Amino acid sequence: MLLTYKIIKPILIILIVALVGLVGLFGYGFRPVESQGITFSFAGWLWSDNYGWISLNSNNCLLLNPGECLSSGVDYSVKIDSGNNISGYGWSENVGWVCFGNGRGDSSVGCLGAPPTGGLDTTMDSLTGKITGWAKVLSLDGDGWMKLGRGSYQGASFGEACYDCQPKCTQWTIVMQGTPPVPVEVPPCLAYSDTEFDSCNTCFTKTNFDGVNIPNPNEESVVNGSGNICTSCSDCHKISGAVSGTSRIVCNTDGGYNGKCTSCELYGVNKNLGDGQLVGWSWNGTGDGLNGAGWVHFNSEFGSGYTVFPWLQTLYGSIYTPKWVRQKAGSSGNNATYCILAEDINANIKSQNCEDIASGLVQGVDTGFLEKSPSGGIYRNALGKIDMAGMINKVASGGTRNKYGQIVNDLSQSSWTGPSGDVLKGEVYHFKDNLQITSQLQFVNGSANVPGNGIIIVDGNLKIESNISYSSSIPSKLNELASVVWIVKGDVIIDPSVTDVVGVFVVLGDGVTACQLSASSSPDYHKYQQNGCGVFFSGDSDKSFTVLGLVIAKAFDFGRTFAEILQGSERVIYDGRLTANPPKALSGFVEGLPVIRDFAY
Repeated sequence: MLLTYKIIKPILIILIVALVGLVGLFGYGFRPVESQGITFSFAGWLWSDNYGWISLNSNNCLLLNPGECLSSGVDYSVKIDSGNNISGYGWSENVGWVCFGNGRGDSSVGCLGAPPTGGLDTTMDSLTGKITGWAKVLSLDGDGWMKLGRGSYQGASFGEACYDCQPKCTQWTIVMQGTPPVPVEVPPCLAYSDTEFDSCNTCFTKTNFDGVNIPNPNEESVVNGSGNICTSCSDCHKISGAVSGTSRIVCNTDGGYNGKCTSCELYGVNKNLGDGQLVGWSWNGTGDGLNGAGWVHFNSEFGSGYTVFPWLQTLYGSIYTPKWVRQKAGSSGNNATYCILAEDINANIKSQNCEDIASGLVQGVDTGFLEKSPSGGIYRNALGKIDMAGMINKVASGGTRNKYGQIVNDLSQSSWTGPSGDVLKGEVYHFKDNLQITSQLQFVNGSANVPGNGIIIVDGNLKIESNISYSSSIPSKLNELASVVWIVKGDVIIDPSVTDVVGVFVVLGDGVTACQLSASSSPDYHKYQQNGCGVFFSGDSDKSFTVLGLVIAKAFDFGRTFAEILQGSERVIYDGRLTANPPKALSGFVEGLPVIRDFAY
């Protein structure tokens, strides 16, 4: 059973990631990932009519590519550091290595020698995305210099193809100020327009996307979304293209708008600060175009370069969310094994096999988030229910078991090192306040007549300060398989040092407090206040973070800055344990999950 985005209405986020086979049941084959600092890599390709494709990252070969794989046989990439300095190497199968910048004193990752004009530093302006400096095709020696920007100043103009645009806010937060109090609009913004934009950092004055005719730089500038390259463009809006279903953002006078770009140049290269795409052209040759390769295109119709931003990754299933999924990078990879369905999906997210499942979508089902019943004992939506009262209440005075036959452990401590022997034993562990996991925790399989599953209920916030894992051993029976469910009536807060946790996380919140965005929130990265409303916080860290299980929460605050072309900054990998060995009290809820497809033991 799958859900279509057209009928998912609530504003609270639900993320469910599911299995299409138990390939991850006893582990997952990814290499450990260490902290990598805040240097981001570029990936993708550049195009030259004379040189052909230039690869910016050796891992391009493991993704879909615009032509034949460009592999040098060694690891390489072009990088941008926290100071916006660009250095490193790209690779062309036709002309070999292409260096960028001066390597900031490290000749092993930068160019040597003096460019035709100016300095060798290759940098990006953090406010506009402008890239200036040089790259060089090493095999061509003095004829290999590529000027990344900029051409001569061309004055002001209107833009017909705009990038890195800040949408207009249509709904601000309202607070009462003054005496007498009056409503005042203040940050953070609660909703943004899809069609109107306050400003765009990068616009081109022509929209010729065919990429066929390489023009004379002194007369025509360049093609493919180009003309002159402009910055500081204002009052922009989205218009429909000539081809059905296409659109572009412009800064011109259509429909009474007064948009205009105040500074334009003949050519140049920009990084789109919104999604990390590289746009524009560099020049390799003399003024008359007789030497070198001429124009080198950073954003062709067949492939382009981009920044590998932090991104959300799921495996063995689909993503379901009524609203936003963090994905800023224009990646060539796929985020999900199957399909991503959402109301407000970012166009940069890519998935596969959507056509195979489109005909099987269930219509007219509004799942909503798990709503609490008037009595407060049951949480339910269209998929099923979680009987909270039935799990924590004991059936008889002085008894030890709930109505499902599970032993209920009422616990008052604020920290926990795990159950006795690290086996959950099919029991319920009920913590009546906030809970911290301060040391590494590993759940092991059960044994004969001792189940390996269990439920942990936290009547407050759950803060995880150390890694949580499953034993790697293989049980003789499925009911012995270690399988944990965390039900949290507050927020889940992951410490920045944590890299791996396991289990099904159902983040219900306290049922009273509304989720509030922080003042630093943006359309791309939603930041929430830690107020117990039911948010899953991954922690602000340059390390990757993996959940081996699934997560259902009212909202998600993803803060990892780790960025790699083949691995998400946050990963949710469903391992099948909840389906293979569900706790008794949740067997009905498991049956209602909308994600059991092609499932086989």
